Amino acid sequence: MRRCPVQARKVAGFTLIEAAIVLVVIGLILGVVLQGQSLIRNAEYRSLKSDISDYQSAFYAFRDRYNRLPGDMPQSEVQARILDNLPGPTGSNAGNGIINDGPVCGGDNQESCMAWQHLRGAGLIRGDPFRAGEDASPSHPFGGVLSSFFTDAVTGQSFGHKMLITRLPGDIAQRLDDDIDGQGPDLGRVTCFTVSGGSGSTCSEYPGQEDTTGVVLGL
Repeated sequence: MRRCPVQARKVAGFTLIEAAIVLVVIGLILGVVLQGQSLIRNAEYRSLKSDISDYQSAFYAFRDRYNRLPGDMPQSEVQARILDNLPGPTGSNAGNGIINDGPVCGGDNQESCMAWQHLRGAGLIRGDPFRAGEDASPSHPFGGVLSSFFTDAVTGQSFGHKMLITRLPGDIAQRLDDDIDGQGPDLGRVTCFTVSGGSGSTCSEYPGQEDTTGVVLGL
């Protein structure tokens, strides 16, 4: 008996053209995703800069209106001129023209924290003026906070009023520095600050890890 020849089974697969089309589609999808991430990051950065500008304006508006610094206004004046029961410093440093207890806001009775409460109580920024201590610091889009206003001197800056911003990605910190003064992380109005617990130290470069990166901005 004659056997029928065995026919080889055809194996389905991609042709070179089909594979090329798949790669092009994948590339387009990745491009859209990356472009979307870039747009989101740019929007977050613009939001950060807008917040910084608003808080700087509020700081100087408070000083011009009350002839005092937010956080440094004595408690008796705060409650008489701004809001009943709103805290203010009561010690010998109260009203001395220096915002003490910086750079990291970390306690209910710290002037660097109460500055936010005074600005809110005066209606110059939004939020609950009775949020105290670390809770008083407003957040920013990159997962950290605009920690405090304080008066001090840091490496590369003269003695004066400043703002500490914590948990900034290194590239965002560098971008902020470039936009404001472009003098590098250890000189100018924007300088690098490594946050550690309730304190920190100056640094000579912006690290890539956002969990410790901060900047001190001279007002």
